[in-house]
Amino acid sequence: ELYDPDHPTVVDPQYENYPYPEGMDDAFKNLYPLNTDLRGWITYNATTSNDFLKINYPILYSGDNEKYLTQDFYGNTLNKNGALFFDERNTIESPDDYNKVLIVYGHNMASGQMFSGLNKFINSVNNVRAAPLITMNTLYERNQYKVFAVVMVDNEEQNQRYRFNYLRTQFSSDDDFLNYINEIRARSMYDY
Repeated sequence: ELYDPDHPTVVDPQYENYPYPEGMDDAFKNLYPLNTDLRGWITYNATTSNDFLKINYPILYSGDNEKYLTQDFYGNTLNKNGALFFDERNTIESPDDYNKVLIVYGHNMASGQMFSGLNKFINSVNNVRAAPLITMNTLYERNQYKVFAVVMVDNEEQNQRYRFNYLRTQFSSDDDFLNYINEIRARSMYDY
């Protein structure tokens, strides 16, 4: 496997002298040379015997929100799955970068790939309870996140009155950020 954060990485000899970003987690060393847009890895599984989520993918960053809609990790274009990618407003270029919110995009595929497993949260509190934690590692840090809301949004132009700007990465103050979190919680399908 190219990425396994739980076991020491044996770097492929062809990548021994590769110019890796300073401070990068060793677990990414065999994967990064394959696509230098790599910025992280997300794993989100259900704790039930039938893992309905099956989210275990690299996360890329190209500086725009278009490239990886139809291009996969290996550069194959016109791939309907595309790839998971960070929002263009996020920055993960060094260990010193700080993002109060990381936004990850991915398709909802009928094949069951990418983020389609998230649909299983709709009308199933048991499925919600079976998936309390997300592991999302960046090139520079390993993190687990506790799920605090499940929200469905409609951003169609005709629904401007009811839109909620959940795609925020900048906040004027801690109070502004907490208001943002409270707005998300207020829209959650479930109470956590």
